[in-house]
Amino acid sequence: MRIDLHGPATLKALLDRLEEDIPSIRSVIREGRTLIAVNQEIAQEDTLVSDGDEVAFLPPFAGGQH
Repeated sequence: MRIDLHGPATLKALLDRLEEDIPSIRSVIREGRTLIAVNQEIAQEDTLVSDGDEVAFLPPFAGGQH
């Protein structure tokens, strides 16, 4: 999916825009269960996102030792 932000923006601005287009995604990305990476590095809401950057949503997964 491509989203045009009209120049560099924060990850928070991108998430806000994404929520406008897909309201149901709010619970997935805002409740802390999903990690978000920009260009293969875990990102925070103040991370800048520029044209051509890859943003990936990493859902919770299980594994490891108990």
